[in-house]
Amino acid sequence: MHGLPKPYAIHPAYMDQLCPKCGSTDTRNKTVDDGTKISTFKCVPCGYTTHADINTSRNIALKGYFYNQVYKDTSADDKKKTKQLFTNFIKSFIIDG
Repeated sequence: MHGLPKPYAIHPAYMDQLCPKCGSTDTRNKTVDDGTKISTFKCVPCGYTTHADINTSRNIALKGYFYNQVYKDTSADDKKKTKQLFTNFIKSFIIDG
């Protein structure tokens, strides 16, 4: 695997509830099934909506990138603030809405 980063096991907890716009993991953030075969993620605090599967997969991919590229170079003091670092990081990748 020349040139590829070391693989990490990414725990998917809360990735389906994470809003990439405001960083909320409010338990009320949910996938809305409107009777079609397309599920929509809706953030309660900020109202952001997007395709639920895209939101979750993007969050998992960005979490992997975060731990592989950003977190490893973070100082010990800043690692204590990991959740906020990750939230700020993921919010910088908002691509729709």
